[in-house]
Amino acid sequence: MKENVTSILDLPNEILLHICRYLSQSHILYAFYTPLTPEYRFHSIISDYYETIRLDQQTYYEFIHLRSLFLFSELPLRPKSLILSNRHVNILIERFSDSEFFSNDVLQSIFSNLTHLTILNYSVTDLHFIDDHIKELKQLEYFHVNIIPFDTQSDAYMLSKCNRSFTEIIYRVKMPLLHTFRCETPNGLILQKDTIDDLYILLDGIAPNAETMLIKLYQPRILTRPRPNGRLSCPRLTQFSFLECSIGLSIDDLKSIFVYMKNLNQLTLSIRNTPDPTFCDGSIVESILNKYLPSLRQFHYTMTHQISDQTVPKDFLRWPMVIKTYGERIHIYSLPWPSNKYDRREIPAESEATDLNHSKYKKHLLVTNNTQFHQFNKYFAHVDQITTSLPLHIQLPWHVTKLILSANTSINVWISNAVVQPSIRHFIAKSNVIDEKQMLILIQKFPRVKYLELLLSSDMIPFIRCWNILFNRKDNTRKYCSDWPNLIIFSTAVSREQRYFLTATSYSFEWFIRNTDLKYYTDRFFFDENNSKITIWF
Repeated sequence: MKENVTSILDLPNEILLHICRYLSQSHILYAFYTPLTPEYRFHSIISDYYETIRLDQQTYYEFIHLRSLFLFSELPLRPKSLILSNRHVNILIERFSDSEFFSNDVLQSIFSNLTHLTILNYSVTDLHFIDDHIKELKQLEYFHVNIIPFDTQSDAYMLSKCNRSFTEIIYRVKMPLLHTFRCETPNGLILQKDTIDDLYILLDGIAPNAETMLIKLYQPRILTRPRPNGRLSCPRLTQFSFLECSIGLSIDDLKSIFVYMKNLNQLTLSIRNTPDPTFCDGSIVESILNKYLPSLRQFHYTMTHQISDQTVPKDFLRWPMVIKTYGERIHIYSLPWPSNKYDRREIPAESEATDLNHSKYKKHLLVTNNTQFHQFNKYFAHVDQITTSLPLHIQLPWHVTKLILSANTSINVWISNAVVQPSIRHFIAKSNVIDEKQMLILIQKFPRVKYLELLLSSDMIPFIRCWNILFNRKDNTRKYCSDWPNLIIFSTAVSREQRYFLTATSYSFEWFIRNTDLKYYTDRFFFDENNSKITIWF
């Protein structure tokens, strides 16, 4: 190449990495990932993109490309960190764990190499995925799983099975390198009965490498034996959050917990309706903290107590607190509230703590009045998802990317008053879109939607017309649908009558190919039919 001609190779690494921020992970790997020639400059500077694989927003084509890298015969992709999420593409984890895409041997090889694993928005009906491969995670240092709420009794059974799997991680110590285990289930991680006795078992040497813990208890202590004396069995534990739901906690319970964690430097306590008046005495609480937690640097506190004759509130000195009484209750809390975006302390009641800035880190907002729309910048700067039945008279800020339209909404009234929302990427309507006219208006109002979930008309003629609007191809030179060019996934529920109609003469997939414009879609897509839901992933 001539000396006076520049190319992309002349750009510094910082600029190249900045360009990568505008590309999907699949495209970056397609362009720059060269495992057979690791000495190449591009391959080395994108190491973060192949050491950490994030599967959450990929198109089906991108997913297939990543699959080919996992299956590459000469040097297969084996990341150190894997993030799986159903938040946007609601069938992605199911596809990843499907034997159609990966054999058990390949999955075992992938998991045995991981040091970090995150699974988000996981359905309890698919928990066999964790149960089947948990034994391969011997190198794991960080494990985070988030399970979406369940509705049926069978889901509750699956969740109990999941808890047994997670308990194996803790009790049998199958992951000796694990230092962070974050489990978010609808009712918390159940060890026995969510009692403080379970907490003693957990602290007594079972998780010696734990650095951070968030514990929420639902029931009081049930064992009659004396409280354990404890020992320093969690020497690396530096952050501890303890939340309890009116279990009648006493100050002696707290002392017996603190014995296990003398190197703690950050403590969060949320104590609800305690009968022990000692929690109101700042001097006693601070003396206990000084004795048991000498390295403590941050203390976030909230406590409610029913006032009695023994209640004598006293100020805290080292840790300033706000002390307020509401009728027969006393409420003590530290500021700021919340202390950070991970602060899980709860407010006793909205009427009791209206001065607390509890909405500061709120991510999901239920909008019930128009005033809230005008308060985003002041009170809801971190909100990225809203649920409402109100028409959107203003353009939402760019940080709001997901909109859920409530089931009690009239689509006609709603769309006739709503303004264009270019920030919305994820749109869910729980009210029926009854005809193609409404569909066309939704396309105008939400031009950049990538993830779409609608309820369509139960009548077959408008049902088919809405499908054809979704995948209309006015220009045959374009491979994507012409009205929603960014669409990655579309889901809709089908009634029993519709399902009977679709499957009367063939499989649903064949019916859609024959009767809708999906037949013209030249790129690969995945069609999924599960119970009463049809999903297409492009």
